[in-house]
Amino acid sequence: FETYVVFVSFITSFFAVFLSAGIVLGVPSIASEFQMNNIIQNWIPTIALLVVAVFTLPAGQISGKYGVKKSLIMGVVIFLLASLGACLSFSTEIFLAFRVIQGIGMAFLNVSAMAMVVQAVNPKNRGKALGFTVTGIYLAGSLSPVLCGFLVYNFGWRAMFYFVIPFLVLCLIHD
Repeated sequence: FETYVVFVSFITSFFAVFLSAGIVLGVPSIASEFQMNNIIQNWIPTIALLVVAVFTLPAGQISGKYGVKKSLIMGVVIFLLASLGACLSFSTEIFLAFRVIQGIGMAFLNVSAMAMVVQAVNPKNRGKALGFTVTGIYLAGSLSPVLCGFLVYNFGWRAMFYFVIPFLVLCLIHD
């Protein structure tokens, strides 16, 4: 069970940062497809991060009230559906709306991933488990420009979002 918790924490932490850092490489393609001006283009990476900042405290309160596991599952589902929605977007407004929803999901993931590790992992293994979670964050920051650049160049900007989906589904398969 502890291994599964650490795995889910690693994956959710990785992919929350992955799209936050890597989306910049998709901005020119997204902006071109939706004919965005420079001002609107800036909202592509910024809007999700702004929403994370606004929703982190409420996500923490909800997590405390209803439980970390439920909060994490809710965050994964929200992030998953928003990623799928971003793939299927057909306009600037729809795309940015799904980025807002992704930000909400990321807020729940950020709050609950670490808390779940702290609650579920034996204290003697907790430092190592938290280390894996933090490793996911920094790996995503390091690898997302390379992976997202490869995906956007070879398959188009939607590939960044499609890439995330199977990993999030994997996080929902439990017990």
